[in-house]
Amino acid sequence: RETRIERRMADVSSLMGPLLLKGWAMSAESCDDDMTPLMTDKKNKGSICCACEAKLAKLVANGCKISPEGPLWVVENDSRTVRYRVRKENGLFKFMGEIGDVSAPKPLEQPVHKSTATAS
Repeated sequence: RETRIERRMADVSSLMGPLLLKGWAMSAESCDDDMTPLMTDKKNKGSICCACEAKLAKLVANGCKISPEGPLWVVENDSRTVRYRVRKENGLFKFMGEIGDVSAPKPLEQPVHKSTATAS
């Protein structure tokens, strides 16, 4: 019977293989949280922990690409029908969510002052 840890290791390994085939490298560094080897994208100079960031790793393994967009990053497919926000923190890519969920905060609306014009 497979344990929870063995299942998780198998899930992580199943993500690392496709990333290697897409040109990512397995780093000598590991995740501080779970000691999983980091997968590094040499083009964007960033890494993913396939255990902590499994959703992001699955998107990349399935053909999405990570690219800079303004101060943040996006992960998207070629047709741009799949698009999510990503941030790069200390060289690690972190999944943030749907583009609409993490957009920049809206500026505060200025109060509208009613004019007190008098009719003559």
